[in-house]
Amino acid sequence: MNNLDNKIKNKIYIPLISGIIFLFVLIFYLLFDTVYAGYMLPKTRFANIDIGKMETGLACDAVENLINQSMDKKVIFIHDKTSFSYSLAELGINLNIQDNQTTVDKFAKTYNPLTNLFYRAKSLFNGTQIAVEYNLNDNFDQILNEIENDIDIDPLSANVVIDDNQAKVEPMVVGYKLDKSLLKHQFNFQLAK
Repeated sequence: MNNLDNKIKNKIYIPLISGIIFLFVLIFYLLFDTVYAGYMLPKTRFANIDIGKMETGLACDAVENLINQSMDKKVIFIHDKTSFSYSLAELGINLNIQDNQTTVDKFAKTYNPLTNLFYRAKSLFNGTQIAVEYNLNDNFDQILNEIENDIDIDPLSANVVIDDNQAKVEPMVVGYKLDKSLLKHQFNFQLAK
């Protein structure tokens, strides 16, 4: 009889516990929807500025201000004692304000409740970084080619030259080669933050 009682209890407890978990998740989801309707999720960042718990419109304004300020900032490439300074606009970087505002506005507001739940839980516990939307045009590659022309040096081996019965040693020259693909990858990584 005891074994039969355990089977009956298991048939009751498993659906009951499942129902309680489902109810808890549903309440969490609806509570988040209610509390953050028209606001950004907590611990949300865009380009390292905190827009969490901001009204969505204010967050979009903050994105616009950040982009407008960023376009005049200089990017400095340094090699030994040589430096190359360019603004983001000169580098051909387009930080489209509307695209970035749309990304911020639509963040965690999909038609898929499971995706929304994932973003909400992640934001609540770990925080979320929204990636910056940007485009690079051909100016960036042209500038990298100019920098490459200025800093690339072919290596030369040490040499012994005999001149007027005297041996002279010409020292080796260390060469430099700009790794454009690595530089571009690192630049893209930093810009997307």
